Amino acid sequence: MVDEVTTRRVPYTVTIAGVQKAATSTLYSLLARHPRVAGGGSKEVHYFDDETRDWSRPAHGDYHAVAEKERQRFGVDATPSYLFWPGAMRRIAAYDPQMRVILSLRDPIERAFSQWSMTYGRRAGDHPAFAELVESSLAMGDVSRGGPAGVSNGQLRKRSLVQRGLYGAQLREALLHLPREQFLVMDFRDVVGDLTGAARRMTTFLGLPPFRKAAPALSANPSRSNLVAPPVTGALVRRLAEIYADDLALLATEVDLDVAAWSTSRVLAGSLDPDDLAERLNRKAGLVQPAPPGVRPATP
Repeated sequence: MVDEVTTRRVPYTVTIAGVQKAATSTLYSLLARHPRVAGGGSKEVHYFDDETRDWSRPAHGDYHAVAEKERQRFGVDATPSYLFWPGAMRRIAAYDPQMRVILSLRDPIERAFSQWSMTYGRRAGDHPAFAELVESSLAMGDVSRGGPAGVSNGQLRKRSLVQRGLYGAQLREALLHLPREQFLVMDFRDVVGDLTGAARRMTTFLGLPPFRKAAPALSANPSRSNLVAPPVTGALVRRLAEIYADDLALLATEVDLDVAAWSTSRVLAGSLDPDDLAERLNRKAGLVQPAPPGVRPATP
């Protein structure tokens, strides 16, 4: 039990604002180990995407981290929906114009599939197949200013599978509210491939003393690899790649990342067959066709 006498409130001055299924939990866990960071609370605060608050007259009294040690100076709010959520980055800037923003971006098709497989693995009986959720997401259209009429905020969270991958437009919007030097944008592949390097980049960005030891191996949130659902098709991969094409071109002008090496970009460039990408995704999730009634599905 934490000694209430020794705890104190400290501000959130850093947000890991995106994106879902791009190692944000890993980044948070790395930062939470730093002696200057109050990392004992919830990873995802979901403050600036809370539509039950009165954002015309916000009262921020309950938005703070709790420091348990004297050296802890600030908290980290790692809510990966902030980059995507309509109005969230504007609210963040209004709350603290000096807020530091950390982003980890991932190939949009791979990110979407990872999000779907995570949720489907948890709620297979109450969650649509990947292709169905893609269609449901696309049916909402542009949600950058909010969900369409008749779509609740809860539905927007659940159905925004495709829209969450439009990083170029989202980052451009974010840069209208906060200066570029307050953003650290990393590639998901670089994060998971070099945790010590990712930790070093974050401490440098935040002006913190570097960690003395190499980053430990951290448990991630892996998606299940034994799902039973209709497999992804190459045609759907091709369609998604074409949907993301313009936004990827925009993103490439905004960040210093090798976006051209992402699978979606390679499909567009013709260097990766969409059927091959579909097969890789299916193999990763262990997808098999649902068995007919009375027939047990084959084990992947």
